[in-house]
Amino acid sequence: MAYSEDDLAVFTVLGKAELHGTAYFELHAGELPEPFACWLEESIFIRDAGFDFLVECFCRANKKFDYFAFEPFDASQIDKLVDELTLFLETLSPGCSRDVVFSQYSSLFTQSIWEEVGTDNIRVALAAATRHILEFANKHEKRESLSGFLGCDA
Repeated sequence: MAYSEDDLAVFTVLGKAELHGTAYFELHAGELPEPFACWLEESIFIRDAGFDFLVECFCRANKKFDYFAFEPFDASQIDKLVDELTLFLETLSPGCSRDVVFSQYSSLFTQSIWEEVGTDNIRVALAAATRHILEFANKHEKRESLSGFLGCDA
C-alpha cells in the first residue's frame, strides 16, 4: 500500500453529511448523548490516515488517549490540546522538513507509505486539517468535554 498525491483528501475535515465509506476519526464537542454514540451531526470527521499525523498531539494532551476508544477530554486537556495543535501548526511553515511534517505521526503503517507524496503537499493539507481541528477545539473549549474516537462505519 502506498499513497499518492491523489490521496491528500484524507486530510479533509468533513461534516457527517459529507462522509463516504469508513475509517474516520470523529471529534465531538461535549458529552456524548449516550455511551458509545457515534456519527453525530455536530461532530467533525477526518480519515484515519490523515488523523495519524496528529496522534501525538492528542496523546500529550490526554495521557489516557486511546486511538481505538471513546476518550473524553476535560477542559484542561482541551486547553492542552489547543496548545499542542497551535505549536504543531506553527512548525508547519513553508519549506519545513519532512521530519517536522511527520513529527506527530503515529500509525500502524510506517511513514514509507507516504514516500511518493511531496513533503510540501502533505504539509499544506496537514496544516489545513490542523487549523480546522484547532478551530473546532477552540470553539468548544468552554464546554466541559471533547470526545475523540475512531469510527469504522459511515
